[in-house]
Amino acid sequence: MGDDSQLENILVSYVQQTYDYLPISGIDISALWDVNDRYAWDLYSKCIQSKDVDRELSIHNAQYFDEQLFRRYEDKRSGTDPKLEPIKVGCKPNKILKDGLTRLNLIMANKSGGFFYFVASGEGVSPVSIGNTGLDDENARIDMRTDGILDAFGNTLFMRARFPTGIADATITEFGATDAEEDPSTFCWRVVLDSNEYLEHVQSETWYNSSHYLVTYSK
Repeated sequence: MGDDSQLENILVSYVQQTYDYLPISGIDISALWDVNDRYAWDLYSKCIQSKDVDRELSIHNAQYFDEQLFRRYEDKRSGTDPKLEPIKVGCKPNKILKDGLTRLNLIMANKSGGFFYFVASGEGVSPVSIGNTGLDDENARIDMRTDGILDAFGNTLFMRARFPTGIADATITEFGATDAEEDPSTFCWRVVLDSNEYLEHVQSETWYNSSHYLVTYSK
């Protein structure tokens, strides 16, 4: 039997030297909301996919919601919805984890049905490494099938989840996607926010959300 890791290293080295290859990059945008902000809550509810909701409409609503968050983050006033006012917005590129890449390839080869249906949040701050197998200090895990979206449009894999106000007080510093409701589980990616973008969640006073985009492109 050959050495899978040795072959993998050879392939990666070869691909990185060619002029055309397919990177996968990701970015996560998150926000903290006042529990009394009914406009934001109701708009997010229109983004959730279910058998009773039109798929294209839910994606359209979600794209509008997140476009507004990006505008807030970049302080772009023109075109910003004045009724959508998050307390704090965080934005950070991700790192796809080694276990996540392995699983994505198995899914594409139709050799695994272990989809990444869950988004987890946490309070860990250690630097992200491709060898991470989970979050540093997880505090909550949400099923995107019941409170979010797991879908795709164009060359983008779209993941988003809403974390309700009932979650205990926490300083949210990290997010990741995983394949099970509880451990043991496999994580696809991890993001750690900059310290000035931490989300200070207070039970019964705030809720928060995470939207994640994995983009595949030819370079």
